[in-house]
Amino acid sequence: MGGSHSARKLSVENENDPSTVIKVSENVVQRIRSGAAAEAESEFRKQKHQVRTSKSSDSSSLDIFEDGIPFVTARMIRQEVEDELQKNNQYWERRIACLQESHQKINQIMEEEYIKSVEDMKRQLPRIPPEHAKLPCQDKKGMLLTCYKMYPKRPLLCAQEVEAFNCCMKNERIRVMNAK
Repeated sequence: MGGSHSARKLSVENENDPSTVIKVSENVVQRIRSGAAAEAESEFRKQKHQVRTSKSSDSSSLDIFEDGIPFVTARMIRQEVEDELQKNNQYWERRIACLQESHQKINQIMEEEYIKSVEDMKRQLPRIPPEHAKLPCQDKKGMLLTCYKMYPKRPLLCAQEVEAFNCCMKNERIRVMNAK
């Protein structure tokens, strides 16, 4: 808080011997001291007067001196910082709550889609036969394998057995499809 200081300066050039001291009378020293003290005292009174005449308001707003300079205390700054931190915390809490809610919705949709796809797969894929079920056309398969063993170099001779096995499998498929 600066008031203007007096611009009295005294400079002495000492060309002769730097060890010599300039002697000043006691009277001059007294005047310099009393001038500085009086100036400090007047500055203090001026500041004290400004604090008393500042606008009274609630603690969260700034006090303004008569000359328009704001009066800020450490308590006001700390309160402002705490308010900003509180606002920031509330913002992030809302953001996190929104994100959690959207994730829950996404998880619910994904769960529903999973259940739908499992049901779809159960409808579309053939059922696994029970363990005690008999495999179809086993006799035709046996005849075909025997023919291939008899004629390993000439598989075309087994064309009748292949055709019989193929017809048996087609008939079995048609039977299973009609059973559904």
